Amino acid sequence: MHIFFYICVLCILISCDTKSDKKNLEKNTMEEMGLRYTAPTKKWQESDERIALVLGLGYTEEHFVHELLSVLGDAFGLDCENGLIYPLLFPDDFVYNGVKGRISSLPDILMEKKMRSVYIVGAPEGTHRALAAMQDKKETETETALDIPVFSLFPQDDVLGIESGSDIVIDFGQFYSPSAMSEEGGLEHLSLVPEILHSLIKKESLFDRNFSSKEKKTFLEKSLGLAWNVETSVDLQTGLRSKNHFDISLIEEYSDAKAVVDSLSIIDKSTNKN
Repeated sequence: MHIFFYICVLCILISCDTKSDKKNLEKNTMEEMGLRYTAPTKKWQESDERIALVLGLGYTEEHFVHELLSVLGDAFGLDCENGLIYPLLFPDDFVYNGVKGRISSLPDILMEKKMRSVYIVGAPEGTHRALAAMQDKKETETETALDIPVFSLFPQDDVLGIESGSDIVIDFGQFYSPSAMSEEGGLEHLSLVPEILHSLIKKESLFDRNFSSKEKKTFLEKSLGLAWNVETSVDLQTGLRSKNHFDISLIEEYSDAKAVVDSLSIIDKSTNKN
């Protein structure tokens, strides 16, 4: 009887240990799964380099900036997180030596960080002079901190000056609109800017400043994808084709193009708020 009793106790202890091990294993597994779910891996890595994003007149509305930085921050990280994107809103962020709101301070502001490239959206008046100053610094300074690619999107400044100071200039060509909204105020265009910038920055490492005009066009086509048409800009007065200025437009035949417009409802959201 004693032997039988000890055997029963031993079986109970073994059974309890087995159940305890199983529960611990399940608990650890659930905790690990929960940790992976609540703390996903970042899509980007921290860097000491920066890509300046200058937002000019017409591109600084609060809701638009929030959506734009959400898209780019998620993909590349923001300066405040040691990510790539260094946003500069004109005129508020253009303060140098106590003077506010001057685009001419752009070269000095960019010199403060280790810049990889700069994207200027809606270049305000006088930007071409700031870009010329960047080229002067490149030629005279021993440290070529501003010898970086310049991408100008939808500039509002002197066209020839912007072309001279930029590696690539982008404007919208004929535009496809799937909605009843007109292009008044560039609302449809504005809603596409986040995706355009994301596509360009994603492929930025493939860009070579020594590219020919044809190679720059090919770079844009590969960056933007099949839903976009890229054409070399032609001066209406002289009929001359630019070497680095391109017009982009959505291709109606591609369903992806419509999806891009439908999915980016930034302006519609902002309008509904009001």
